This record gives sequence, C-alpha cells and structure tokens, in this order.
Amino acid sequence: MALELRPHHLLDIISEYGHGIRYQPHAYGHALHTVAEQVLGNLDQDITFVIAADAICRPCRHLQTDGQCDDVLSQLAEPVSKQSYNDGLGRRLWPYLGLDTGARMTVRQFLLRVRQRLPGIETICTHPGEEQADRLAGLQRGLERLGIALAVWHILQEDATEIRTSPFGSVGQLFRGQGIEAVWVKKQDEEIDPDWFSQPMVDLILVVQGKLKVEFERPGLSPCVLEPGDLMVVPPDTRCRAYRWPRDAREAAVFLAVYPVSGDGNRQAGAPEDRIGHASGE
Repeated sequence: MALELRPHHLLDIISEYGHGIRYQPHAYGHALHTVAEQVLGNLDQDITFVIAADAICRPCRHLQTDGQCDDVLSQLAEPVSKQSYNDGLGRRLWPYLGLDTGARMTVRQFLLRVRQRLPGIETICTHPGEEQADRLAGLQRGLERLGIALAVWHILQEDATEIRTSPFGSVGQLFRGQGIEAVWVKKQDEEIDPDWFSQPMVDLILVVQGKLKVEFERPGLSPCVLEPGDLMVVPPDTRCRAYRWPRDAREAAVFLAVYPVSGDGNRQAGAPEDRIGHASGE
C-alpha cells in the first residue's frame, strides 16, 4: 500500500537521518517517527506525493476536520500558518523534482531524483533558521547511509527513475542534472515511427543489446546498422529514426542516449519522450 507524503517531509527525514537524529513520538501526536522508520527501512515502499495533509499529518492534534493545519510558525519575523508554508514549499518542490499530480514512485526512485539535484535542492527545501550548508550536508550523508551516493544503473534490467512507453518502444530516464540527460531506449515488437526524431544539440547513442537500424531524412546519409558496443555521435538537428533490426528479431534492441539539456532544466525537442514517438502519453 502506498504512503501519501509531502515531498519535503521525505526530504526532512533523509536530512535528519544524515545528521544522526533519532525520531521519538512528538507531543503533537503526528506520525513522523513511525513514517521515518517505515521509509528508511524499506526503500521499495511506494509513495504517492500530495500537496495536502499526508500520512505524517493525519494523527496530529493540529490537523482540523477540514484537512487544514491550524499550527503557526511563530518563530518567523512575520508569522505564517504552517499550512500556507507547507503548501508554498510543495509548489516550489514539485516542478523542481519533475513531479506530476498524483506522482507515485518508490522511496528509492525518489531519492535518486534527489541525488541528481544535489547540490541545488537545498536552496528550496531549507527551513527557516536552518543553514543551507547544513541541509545539503544532511541530505548527502543521508543518501550515502542509504546507499544512494552513487547511482549505478542496470540498463538491461530496465532500472530508471521514470519510464514512458508508446507503440514505438519505451524510454527510461536514468539521469538528469549538471546540464546533461541520460536515458535508455528499448525497441521490441515496436512499430516503426513514421515521424523523424531530431535533437537540437549533439546526441550520443551507444547500443548495449541487439541490433539497431538508423535511417536519416537528409539525402546522402545512408542507413546504418549498429551492434552492441557501437557508438554513434548524431550532430545537432539531424532528423533520423531508429528501430530494431532485423524486423523479425526476437531480441530487443536497447541503446543508451546521452545529450545536453538547457540550463533552465526545461526539456527540449527530442528529449526524452520524443524518442518513442508522439503517442507516449504526454
């Protein structure tokens, strides 16, 4: 069963775990101590992210029958309601973490997203009275203690923080940060996309399984077949399409694609869902 959590509550747990804080029952009656034990003890626990009262809030004596928190952050120069503070923090974190409404993933998948955004996320999730450097250190140590310090992906096992599918194949996001994105793309029993794919910046493609046929729209560029270990450097704005080869092959064609992304974190044309066509559910 999935736990409903605000993203910043999970970040709080990881940061405090990194600082060696041990949770005890709180006078407010909230469930932070039990939820922390649950998520730290099972990184495969499913989480549904919400901007509302969550599993931690529900037993709290400050939670009203209408689902609103009546607590006030009186330590601020201008006191604000905790409800308003939490909601505002959530609205800043959701786009930064690439979360959609009703997003659901395991604790591990969420922590991998956080790892990809360190340093950086501490500028959003540091609480009043807390130093950003302390928040960053807590998150880094917490991730290290949980074995998330270095993300090692098993592409052929389809590890990914997010997977999208279409009739033209599937794509899994492996990494996004520091100006680059890495995805795997799997072609198995897929249709050939009638449209052309292009990337506004250089694109590196490394085949790791099966054979991949690449066609180009530009006259004079001949089709080629890539095999495991072959690396192709695709120049910017080169319109192409790729599919498993031969077409009756039972083995999936799987390749790794790595390419730059814009500095503002916005997805560009061709990355990553366009790799599997416009029927990917976007």
